[in-house]
Amino acid sequence: MKRLVLAIIMMLVFGYVAPAYAAEVTIDFNTDKEKYVTGEKITVTGKVLKDGAKGTGTSPALSLYNSSKQLIQSYQWDDTNIDSDGSIKTTITVGKKMETGDYTLRLTAKGAKMQERKISISTTVDPEPNPGDNSGTNPTPDPTPTPDPTPTPVPKPEPNPGPVTPTPDPEPGHTPDPSPNPSTPTAPEAPKVNNVTSESLMITGSAPKGTRVEITDKHKLTLKGNTSDKGTFSIKLANKIKAGTVLYVKAVNAGGLASPTVKLTVIDKTAPSAPSVKSISDKDSKITGKSEANAKIIVTAGSKQLAAKSADKKGSFSLPIKKQKAGTILLVKAVDQAGNVSKGTKVKVVDKTPPSAPKVDKVTVKSTKVTGKAEAGAKVYVKIGSKIVATATVNRNGNFSVKIKKQKVKTSIYVYVEDKAGNKGKSAKTTVKK
Repeated sequence: MKRLVLAIIMMLVFGYVAPAYAAEVTIDFNTDKEKYVTGEKITVTGKVLKDGAKGTGTSPALSLYNSSKQLIQSYQWDDTNIDSDGSIKTTITVGKKMETGDYTLRLTAKGAKMQERKISISTTVDPEPNPGDNSGTNPTPDPTPTPDPTPTPVPKPEPNPGPVTPTPDPEPGHTPDPSPNPSTPTAPEAPKVNNVTSESLMITGSAPKGTRVEITDKHKLTLKGNTSDKGTFSIKLANKIKAGTVLYVKAVNAGGLASPTVKLTVIDKTAPSAPSVKSISDKDSKITGKSEANAKIIVTAGSKQLAAKSADKKGSFSLPIKKQKAGTILLVKAVDQAGNVSKGTKVKVVDKTPPSAPKVDKVTVKSTKVTGKAEAGAKVYVKIGSKIVATATVNRNGNFSVKIKKQKVKTSIYVYVEDKAGNKGKSAKTTVKK
């Protein structure tokens, strides 16, 4: 911050234009805990600061990777999602089909060093039955029966109903199979999606074989594609997707069951259009034009940076610069908030400065030419009264010689020059001598 204040003071006091200031961007984040079970949510909080203030234009992004370094989920904050003190927050759902293991969360931002946090994910395990609980099981018979003190009357035999087909006893140690239960269908695992940018023409990733991958932005966009035999998918895009768009991706199996949804944000990789710049002359002390809203405009002449300032919310810009020499080539570029740089617009400084009045040698009644010095390459005009009587071009050494007829004594002769840009200088007056 001190360097920025010093640069502003030098500009105001000495007219000095400091070189481009590289903002200091710092990031940090934490999770609500280190170990998670499938189905839970990971709460991520952190801060993104730019020169100690809100990290505007840094495009912070959070990515979740498994132990094989495959991207599982990603999320990108825009400026409206960053609090005034630089705080950021989001949640990530741990899919019920995610594998047990170690995972890595990475936070990145433009101009900052990447930060990582390690977490572990485990699957939910059903509790084993309590060995002391005999509910639902056959009780073990008491090996020593207690005699009944009261004799039980012996029932009279029933009439013989006829021959009965005996039921064979089960084989010793054999338990009859219970009634067959169909297996419970399971949903496929969540797909793994590669980063999608505003320049992408295809969305790629992996998902369980035999599933259909469905992608939507929950508005108008709907995309579908089948996985290959290797469990990969590639879905072509008819049009590029706007940066900041949130995509929702899931895999659906043949039974219609859907996986957990993967959410990711389209990353801004589209450079802004080249700025439109108004004509600038050697008399101007500012450069103006139009560009992408809030983009940073940088003006250079050769390898030297002359000025840098952001356009307003409508894209208009006006940058103060020192007056430049006619013929100087200026290059104007725009850098958007995601750090994408436009093509440069070249502007040639126009000559609007008239040449100085020429220096004219003595002219006498015997002279047949007017000589003197003026701006090299300029055109010399000799005027007597209201009539131009002769013209010539100043040579590269700045000398001129214009042929005229002999003039009467005390005749007033006016000489002026016009440069190559059409700027007309003041006249020099001389009087014919004897």
